[in-house]
Amino acid sequence: MRILMLAEPDRICGGREVLEREGCRVDVVADIASAVAQAGRCRYEVVTVDLDQVRLAPAEVVGLLRQVTDAPLLLTRRFVDDVDQIVALEAGADAVAAQPLSPRLLLAHFRRLRRLAGERAVPSLLAADYGPLKVDPARRRVTWRERPVELCGSELTIVSVLAAARGRPVSRDELLQALGRPESLSRALNTAISRIRARLQRQGIDEIRIQAVSRSGYRLVLCLERTDVDARARLQLPARSLAVRP
Repeated sequence: MRILMLAEPDRICGGREVLEREGCRVDVVADIASAVAQAGRCRYEVVTVDLDQVRLAPAEVVGLLRQVTDAPLLLTRRFVDDVDQIVALEAGADAVAAQPLSPRLLLAHFRRLRRLAGERAVPSLLAADYGPLKVDPARRRVTWRERPVELCGSELTIVSVLAAARGRPVSRDELLQALGRPESLSRALNTAISRIRARLQRQGIDEIRIQAVSRSGYRLVLCLERTDVDARARLQLPARSLAVRP
């Protein structure tokens, strides 16, 4: 099991040895920027963050990591109250635990999260073409008018499901099932949709829009009217000049 831990290195020396004796491969980072970079480079089975090591709210930590990884996420803190747990879980964390955790208990948490991740019924996603939008989940590639679109982790999964529906509304339950997450984490879906919209805007792609459908879910809409008008304008013949007779 490969694990990424954001923690103070001196505090987990003994625990790391226990985890490695049990066959775990542990990478340790000391700050959230390093954790995001490392999670984006490598594929981990579990990611854990000691919230006492970061100066961010739990929801912000989850949001940053969910941009680059779908791995089960365990958040820990010396003092954990109900608000911390509710906010973190609704933002997309998989578990929240109070410190201190013995190495054996920490390992039990990791094994449970890996087991739950393996039990998630995530349907296989097929390649989808929706107008100029091409989505290839197997290659983790999305293009718009043959131009690569940068999406990470769950964002690509959401776009793939919406593109396959070709404008039909997709329920929140369908999207959460594709993500392998329980229906209770619908707030995490809202956060992911917001990230996708922001990414598309930063890349100058205004024609792809994700619309919320009342009491249903979301749908993907392609706004191609402007492009079609421009294409028709290019095909028009120049106006004839009329001679004015005296």
